[in-house]
Amino acid sequence: MKYADVHKLIVTTKDSDFYHSHMSLGKPKKIFLITTGNLQNRQLFDLFRNNSLLIKKALERSSFVELNNEGVIEHS
Repeated sequence: MKYADVHKLIVTTKDSDFYHSHMSLGKPKKIFLITTGNLQNRQLFDLFRNNSLLIKKALERSSFVELNNEGVIEHS
């Protein structure tokens, strides 16, 4: 987290611990949380491909973006 914050990177994870840390401590500063559950790699890659532009724009605007089976959710 510290490395990501210092270098202005986005932590991409499926681990809810990062979510809790972001919400309670503001660390990491930017998080991309994947909440799709267990998917085959092909399905996950398709979600990324189909939503790549939405993901990019959401991450430019928000510090917390989520990708689930329905699409992209931009949290404030």
